[in-house]
Amino acid sequence: MQVKTILGLTCFACSGLHDPWYCDKVEQCSEGQTCGMTKVVTKSGESNFYLGCVNSTDCQSRQRRSDIHSYCHSCCTTDVCNKNGCGHNGIPINQVGPICYQCTAIPNHTDCKTVTLCRANE
Repeated sequence: MQVKTILGLTCFACSGLHDPWYCDKVEQCSEGQTCGMTKVVTKSGESNFYLGCVNSTDCQSRQRRSDIHSYCHSCCTTDVCNKNGCGHNGIPINQVGPICYQCTAIPNHTDCKTVTLCRANE
């Protein structure tokens, strides 16, 4: 009997960054998950971004404010789409090429979790 594995989305996965474009890690989502971004703004105005796989059922764009901070949560449904959202538009796509995996000495390429933005001509 042969079992076919269906892979989920690949999403950026980083925590506590001041700018999501510094995220250079990815993760494979499970079934029922999508890519998400949460932006937390402290009362002093400092922004922190959290990127990764989230349950699709928790994925409604929302914004909240409290006395301590405000936050935004957004989701997207294509591979490595979660660097944009919550008012962050990132780098224009015409200035970068595709995403390139950047690992050495890893026998199985599917184990590579570090990425970089390729130059436009790569």
